[in-house]
Amino acid sequence: RPQNPFILYRRDKFEKHKTEYKRKGLNQAEISKILGEMWSNEKPEVKELFRALGRLAEKIHTDEYKNYKYEPKQ
Repeated sequence: RPQNPFILYRRDKFEKHKTEYKRKGLNQAEISKILGEMWSNEKPEVKELFRALGRLAEKIHTDEYKNYKYEPKQ
């Protein structure tokens, strides 16, 4: 599946603060919660940047996997 704007944001912020999170001993669920709160408080310009990146990721994914259809396992 193509990455959505929040996943792109999370990946970016996680890389920037990885050593801080490791030092605090946070697990991935705790990190996601922190980054989710950060996303909620971001400026509209920052969110729009990641939305644009999400659209680009979707286009690249569509070009590479033309017949892809998301089908979650039952």
